[in-house]
Amino acid sequence: MNAVKNSSLLAKFLNNKKLTFAANSVNLPTSWLQTHRDLLGSFPSIFYLKFRMQVHLFFTYILEYKLLLYHLFF
Repeated sequence: MNAVKNSSLLAKFLNNKKLTFAANSVNLPTSWLQTHRDLLGSFPSIFYLKFRMQVHLFFTYILEYKLLLYHLFF
C-alpha cells in the first residue's frame, strides 16, 4: 500500500502544473532565440528584394516616361 501511495505522489509531482510551466519556461528563451534568428535571417533578403523592386519600378517609370515624351513630341 505504501509503495502505491509513493508512486501516486511521484505521479502527482511529475504532472504538477507548476513543474510543467517551469519546464516550458526553460524552453522559452531557446524558442525566442530561434525566432530571432529566423527574423534576422530574413532581413537581408527582404531588403535585397525591396531594392531590386525599387530599381525595377524606377527604370520602368523612366522607360514609360521617355516613350510618352517621344510620342508627344515626335
